[in-house]
Amino acid sequence: VCGEYHSILHYVDPSDPLGDSPKNPSENAQYTNWETAITSWMERQNTANPNGPSLTRCDVPTEEDDVHTKVNEPEVRIEWVSVDTREVEIRLEAEAPRGVSRIEYFINGAFVAQTDAGEGGAFTLPSWVGTGKYNVTATAYDDVDNAGSDEFEIDVESEAPEASIAITSPINGQDILKTQTTYLVVVEVDGVSDVKSVELRVESTNGSRVFDGKVENPSSPFVTFTWTLPDEGIYTLSATLKREGDEEERADDVRITVTDQLDASAFDLAQ
Repeated sequence: VCGEYHSILHYVDPSDPLGDSPKNPSENAQYTNWETAITSWMERQNTANPNGPSLTRCDVPTEEDDVHTKVNEPEVRIEWVSVDTREVEIRLEAEAPRGVSRIEYFINGAFVAQTDAGEGGAFTLPSWVGTGKYNVTATAYDDVDNAGSDEFEIDVESEAPEASIAITSPINGQDILKTQTTYLVVVEVDGVSDVKSVELRVESTNGSRVFDGKVENPSSPFVTFTWTLPDEGIYTLSATLKREGDEEERADDVRITVTDQLDASAFDLAQ
């Protein structure tokens, strides 16, 4: 994690605490001692977390971002929505100065589906959606993840079928910090005795497949996959089981974020 790791003397002149930052902070007699303490703390954190992202000093960028701007945000307009039992079909218009690369759909803030850029899409309601009214958001992204959204309400009248397969770890919306090189994905299945296989697929937001796993004839209802964590980004996990007779059942997709970023408040400065 690259950032400006300095003591307060780097930014504040003790003789003029409300004034500008000191031009030459090293002129303070205590500056070197305080900076040495910060450097030692960073070294201890890197030693204590050898598999995590390393803390390094660098200058904060000062260039103006002319790509991630309000004017570049996509515009989304939902034209109509159809709910047929558990199937949702959406018609919309989405446009952006840089073009639209994908559209994601969320129900009450939870990710449920992704489609390519176009005039809409369709998806099956996840098992946790019962009868009642729900807020659905359609968010369009361009190639650098500028985003624009529109919302609508649906009224679900069909009860959800009982789920027989579910990804229980990670959970939808989870952030996975890369403190380790791998992550143990857990898929729970019901009625394991006639399950021929369980498959797990992981894809990035651009549709690239980064993991394929298959467990045949599982003996436990808790089927695990060791996933080597990819680069930072947003990924969708999908799981499918096949029973005797080749009947297939699919779990609700899970959307997660893999990140290298650490919250500095999580560190113990007293170490």
